[in-house]
Amino acid sequence: MKFIKSYHYLIAALLVLSTVSCQKVINVNLKETDKKLVIDAVLTDQKGGCVVKLSQTKEFYDDNSFTGISGAQVTISSNGQLLSTLHETSQGVYVDSDLKGNYGKAYELSVVLNGKSYTAVSTMPYLVPFDSAYAETQSFFGNNYTFATVMLQDPVDTQNNYRCIQYVNGKRTKGNFILDDDYSDGKRFESTLYFDQNDVDSIKSGDEIRIDLLGIDRPTYQYWFSFEQSASGGQGSAAPANPVSNIKGDALGYFSAQNTQTKIIIAP
Repeated sequence: MKFIKSYHYLIAALLVLSTVSCQKVINVNLKETDKKLVIDAVLTDQKGGCVVKLSQTKEFYDDNSFTGISGAQVTISSNGQLLSTLHETSQGVYVDSDLKGNYGKAYELSVVLNGKSYTAVSTMPYLVPFDSAYAETQSFFGNNYTFATVMLQDPVDTQNNYRCIQYVNGKRTKGNFILDDDYSDGKRFESTLYFDQNDVDSIKSGDEIRIDLLGIDRPTYQYWFSFEQSASGGQGSAAPANPVSNIKGDALGYFSAQNTQTKIIIAP
């Protein structure tokens, strides 16, 4: 299985701790670029899981806070039938608290803003049971760290893609945890969620670890895979690039019809 664990964050952090160097701040004069719409859209198999966030790209030195865009018409359809017109509940956040998706069904997102139309299609995968999760301590360079591991049985002869989101004591950890079954189709597997524990307090005994396992379609997987490669300078390039998007209309972001399951464990 290919699994983007983001453990390079951990290794990099440990190397920094063992290296002393002089640093000089260099300000680079970057040209401003045309701003684009950013769409972060999710439909899940649970009520309350239909949320579309609209924002705009920012310049390099701008803060990374979310600034929503109002005034859009946002709809979800399936097979040409309108299912919902989402309501804007706060600036740039559009929701339908009752709409939920069905497994194996394709959904179409439409966003109309300032006379421009943006569309995307995503198919909700069938549910693969999230068997279990556990936490254990591992040693790196003589230091002990605790990480969670997820376990599931992958169905045979079916392409499956997954994404994990992890919280420690209610705070989300950084790291892009995506999995596919290209090399483990039909097998039972375990995957450890490595993350930089400098982002939050290291996991300690008694801490609550929550793991959301998301079943995602291939275009969504490709978005997050390219997101990880861009952030880490992977695939032989250190230059950042925009992730591969499934949205048509010259916008950035993604639309994912996904199923979701949750496990909560306590660190030993």
